[in-house]
Amino acid sequence: HWYIVGTVMFVRTVVGVPAGTELTIPYIDFWNSREERSRLLAERDMRCACSRCQASDTFDNVRCHQCGNEMRGSEGAWYCNTCDRTTTNAQVERASAELREQLQTADDLGRSGDSHSAYEILQEVERALQHEDVGNPLAFQSHYFLRMAHVSAEVKDKPRALQYMKMGVACLMEHSQGRVAGVVPALVRLASLCARFGQVGPVPQVTKQAMGLHKTFFGGGQSLFYERFRAELGL
Repeated sequence: HWYIVGTVMFVRTVVGVPAGTELTIPYIDFWNSREERSRLLAERDMRCACSRCQASDTFDNVRCHQCGNEMRGSEGAWYCNTCDRTTTNAQVERASAELREQLQTADDLGRSGDSHSAYEILQEVERALQHEDVGNPLAFQSHYFLRMAHVSAEVKDKPRALQYMKMGVACLMEHSQGRVAGVVPALVRLASLCARFGQVGPVPQVTKQAMGLHKTFFGGGQSLFYERFRAELGL
């Protein structure tokens, strides 16, 4: 965690840091919407290669809200392969834009500390995901699930926090085919929530998976990033 007061940056760590140590910090929040992440990256003249930051504005696929299966696109329209429903690209764009706006509002409320209002907005997002044809649904769902888990934990809704964290991890893994380093903090958060809420059974397996992915992407256990995970999980 880091913050700036005046011209001084303060970095809070979970392990002791010797004087003179070079620190690496994240400049964007893992929980941010893609729009907010893009804005911050542009503002700070930085680039990120993860799939959440690189996602296209175009729709790779659209999910039919009636049967849940994939729709196929052709000449400005989308056709369901299963139930033969049809929707227009304009309708998909409208629904997707509204969802992006709601997720951004929930992000802003969450950062301001108003978790209860964020929780209510995310419940509206849940209803929209069930009743709208949405473009790139996995990207929307992964963000929604992770944010819902976060605010559910804040308002002490333990069952829902765990439920949505598990769905968020599964959706991230499917969306990224398990190759994106962003999956690691989600796994660690899941393990942390399980331990916090007394469901210790899944913790070792989830922790092992997170550490394995972290080693693949960051090359071992010496970085402060890795130590942060270990400390959060009480290892």
